[in-house]
Amino acid sequence: FKTLYRATVDAVIMHCLSKRTDQINPSNPLEQYILIVDMEGVGWGNFTPAGIKLMVRESDVNYPDRLSQVWLLRCNVTAVGIWRVIQPMVHPRTRRKVHLIRPDQV
Repeated sequence: FKTLYRATVDAVIMHCLSKRTDQINPSNPLEQYILIVDMEGVGWGNFTPAGIKLMVRESDVNYPDRLSQVWLLRCNVTAVGIWRVIQPMVHPRTRRKVHLIRPDQV
């Protein structure tokens, strides 16, 4: 799973880099990205504690400054519960970047 996760993130980063211009954007010199995830229908069966820990650890070690913001759309009660479980494992700087949006707010 670790190799698959890193390969996926690396592929997304390479895609974004291939679409950029040859100039560094002065308003985004770190080339940070916004991640938007539709959480509709998410349940506990979509996650395992080991998988979550691995994704958090790999992101912190290999991609610490790539993430600008995370917007989780249509967060149901289960998605909020999953975030509460994950939250203590996430660096405080990263926690501040995560925004949970309820279905009625989308």
